[in-house]
Amino acid sequence: MDIEEKIREQRTLEAISKNLMGFEGKLFLIARFLGDPITSQTSDQTWLETDDFWSEDTDNLPIFSEDESFADIGYVYNGLSDGLHLEIICQENQSTIKVYYEGHLYYEEEQGTLNRYFPYEILEKHIDNLYERVEKKIQILVKKEKPNQEKQIKKMEFNEVRRLREKWGNIF
Repeated sequence: MDIEEKIREQRTLEAISKNLMGFEGKLFLIARFLGDPITSQTSDQTWLETDDFWSEDTDNLPIFSEDESFADIGYVYNGLSDGLHLEIICQENQSTIKVYYEGHLYYEEEQGTLNRYFPYEILEKHIDNLYERVEKKIQILVKKEKPNQEKQIKKMEFNEVRRLREKWGNIF
């Protein structure tokens, strides 16, 4: 095993112990709950010729067609609104997580493999502080969703009892 692989293994263990790795880790959750979605747009729309575009006939302007689709492919957290020069980019479609702090790449993960991790105490304190906010948001969401989940469970139980009764008669 060469020296870079040993360092990668050590840094991977360190990142796992700090709960940074993966789409269940702090970095992804910060991007998801405090950031904005990255949306992909696909379409079969073709561009107009410039001659048609500049004509006075506005019917030739491109519009959204029904062939277009939109999908969220990840999340991005931009810390400038929080006074941080921090950016976390998580792309689920490519299975990548990248962290930029003060313009430098400090963390990069691709398909579960750690490609770069530079432990930096100040950055990790910011991440921990942001994660505390995320935990509070998650607790609020869980409290809001609990009544809905209980209703769904009761409905599923009722439907299952009804199905059994229809199939086997009144056995309860």
